Amino acid sequence: MTDFKKVIGPLAIALTVVASVLLFFRLGHYSLWDDEAVVALSAKGILRSGDTTAVIDHNLVAYRHGILLSDLHDRSTPPLPAYVTAISFFIFGESALTARLPFAVCGMLWILLVLRWLSKEKVEVSVWILFILGIIGNVSLFLFFRQCRYYGIAILCSSTIAYLYLNWTGRMRELIWIALLSIPLFAANYMNFFALYGCLVFDYAIWGRKRRRLNLKEWAALLLPQIVVAGIIFSIWNPLKTGNSAGLLSATESLKVWLMCISFFDLNACEFGAGVLLLLAPFVALFCRDLWLLRSFFALVVYVVLTSALSPQVMDEGTHHSDIRYLAPIIPLCIFIGVRVLILITRKAPCIAFPLAILAFGSNLLEGVTLRPFYFHSTVVRYVGELMHPPLDTYKPTAAWVRDNVPASASVWVVPDEMTYPLMFHAPQPTYAWQLIDPSQPELKALDPIHFLGSVPPDYIIIFGPQMKRVTKELEHVSPPASYGQVALIDVFWRDTYRPELYWRRFDQKTSFNRATEAVYVLKRTVATGQGRN
Repeated sequence: MTDFKKVIGPLAIALTVVASVLLFFRLGHYSLWDDEAVVALSAKGILRSGDTTAVIDHNLVAYRHGILLSDLHDRSTPPLPAYVTAISFFIFGESALTARLPFAVCGMLWILLVLRWLSKEKVEVSVWILFILGIIGNVSLFLFFRQCRYYGIAILCSSTIAYLYLNWTGRMRELIWIALLSIPLFAANYMNFFALYGCLVFDYAIWGRKRRRLNLKEWAALLLPQIVVAGIIFSIWNPLKTGNSAGLLSATESLKVWLMCISFFDLNACEFGAGVLLLLAPFVALFCRDLWLLRSFFALVVYVVLTSALSPQVMDEGTHHSDIRYLAPIIPLCIFIGVRVLILITRKAPCIAFPLAILAFGSNLLEGVTLRPFYFHSTVVRYVGELMHPPLDTYKPTAAWVRDNVPASASVWVVPDEMTYPLMFHAPQPTYAWQLIDPSQPELKALDPIHFLGSVPPDYIIIFGPQMKRVTKELEHVSPPASYGQVALIDVFWRDTYRPELYWRRFDQKTSFNRATEAVYVLKRTVATGQGRN
């Protein structure tokens, strides 16, 4: 036992140190991308009003033409991430680093939970090593914890609830803890809450109730706090009462089935788990009669099915990627399945477990079936290389140009629309224009016309990438007509290539691109002699 503890201690320290570097090193280097910026702007609104207002000083946050809004407040997005970010802003100031900091802390807490779980199970040293390899090699896990979004809270709460559920000893306080942790999960993301509880209900109905059935008092302790608090939250932040419900309500059954199928492909493509090991899991579970692996695989399937059913993703027959970010909380489950499969298939030859684990978790060799071209690489090596030599993102020089050249009294239209919000956060001085479409809505009539597409011509237009045709088309409908001339070309590739989804992420600087169509362009309105500004 003494020798065991002597080995486990250094392993736990090593995991903690390496994970800390992967979570916190250069956390604030990149500008906030669009979804992160919307959360951070909502946090700024909370600091000013106490609520998730869309009016931030002289600017308006109307993402996707205001589909999240009701009465000029975000009434669609679960509020906890914005409130957590607001607390961080209040304590440390407003920056990309402080926006992401609380969610990276969730990642550190998750690492400590895993160490606690492994210690409680008293697993062998070899199993410790396999889990450490599985965690360190899972770049997606660290990338999702490094975002100013709900992902970190959802992963931490989901894993902790699973830990309490699987280790329930019959004590009432453990059920109360599950109930209390379920509330922040719900307040972070509704889909992740319902998907997790769908898994728990399925698992309890098949296996859990055979171990211990809950009595009426225990059911009340588990469910009543959630029903009361979650009901209050949902009554205020209700996506069904906003335009954000369009994807959920409009998608056909066949499209939902297609979304479920491509979600399984994207679990593999984004390396949530080693694809071959995930495919082998049900067969290995049945052949080895391993109940834990079987339960885990069914939980994975139930989670993907429920998330696909509840997803608001707008789809058509040409959709080839799921919004894989909704599945971030099952990354730990994918790691467990991969480790469990390796343990079972190498029982008679344990010497090959570690080499297989290095290949499975440290490279894409076991990625398996994919919808993209295959080339051998190690994502964790690429990620470490990025941390050492991070590339410049598209927003940083653009925001700097705005701060240096655009007066506070000016208006700016950003194309594409979603790229407005990183600039609004990092360069908030001007008024960001043309986010809304319909000025006839009663709640919008008091707004300045500059906020409506095609109304008052903006002073500047910032174009990210090949969007000139759209700009030209929209300007045709402006009255009175306005003309613009290019005043700057910001020599950086226009896409934000540092999102957490691996199928969209680059780990190095894209220096080879067409400067004529794939850079960032700034146009300024030209005013004829003798004419004033409209």
